[in-house]
Amino acid sequence: MKKVMIFVAVLTMVAFAFGAIAAEKAKTTPAPKVEKFSGAIAKIDAVAKTFDVKKMVTVKGKKEEKVMTFATDEKTKITKGKEVKAFAELKVGMDIAKVEYNKMAEKNLALTVKIATPKAPAAPKSK
Repeated sequence: MKKVMIFVAVLTMVAFAFGAIAAEKAKTTPAPKVEKFSGAIAKIDAVAKTFDVKKMVTVKGKKEEKVMTFATDEKTKITKGKEVKAFAELKVGMDIAKVEYNKMAEKNLALTVKIATPKAPAAPKSK
């Protein structure tokens, strides 16, 4: 009986130790946070496959221009409406409805780029 109790106690301690190790590993590798930005393309670097997006923001009552640089890779999805586009189709001045990105070390890696589609003009009302 005494051997069984010692065996159960050791087994419990081992289970707690493995649980603590697993919880520690889960804490050390958080998923990267997806952030969003929108504006107009200010600059494109075709060689590095990066682009800058600028927009006006208000900081403490003052309007400032904020420019962010985004890197792309083969997984970056660029769309305009439902149409998939290539990086080469991006042009300076294009309106970007939304860039979803992760901050990776010293760069912002674009996951998705949604090019703004022009709004259709309102149909004239007939009398």
